[in-house]
Amino acid sequence: MYFYIESAQRVIVIIRLVKTLCASGAALLLLLTGCGRDIQNTAAVQKGVVEYLKNRPGLSMDNMDVDVLKVSFRKDQADATVAIRVKGSTDARTAMQMQYTLERKGNGWVVKGKDSKGDPHGGTGMPGGAIPGGDMPTEMPPDHPATSPKGPAEGGKAQ
Repeated sequence: MYFYIESAQRVIVIIRLVKTLCASGAALLLLLTGCGRDIQNTAAVQKGVVEYLKNRPGLSMDNMDVDVLKVSFRKDQADATVAIRVKGSTDARTAMQMQYTLERKGNGWVVKGKDSKGDPHGGTGMPGGAIPGGDMPTEMPPDHPATSPKGPAEGGKAQ
């Protein structure tokens, strides 16, 4: 009889231990799966902008550095000011600053278009539609004064 009571008490202690461990494990699992990753940080926004730029035709991100200068978060959106410059350059004058609006998609940020064409730059690209790393326009605007084939830096004169 003594052996039976001692065994029963051990079983009760083991059952309580198992229940406690199961409850703790379930709470931990719920906590880990219920909380989304905190992506409201500069690194996550930079990753979203770089991914967007990688998919732009005529733009080689291998030759460029992207820095997020300023970012503000609103619920599932972020507004970022980004500097894009030639890789390795430290001269701020060579950087092009762009404004991007991003939206949260899962555990990341995706650049959102601003106009009907989906251009996040608001249609204010470089002259002639050129983009960094792409071809520059070969013609001057219609109202531009005539120039010689050689530019002023090469000994030519503006006409």
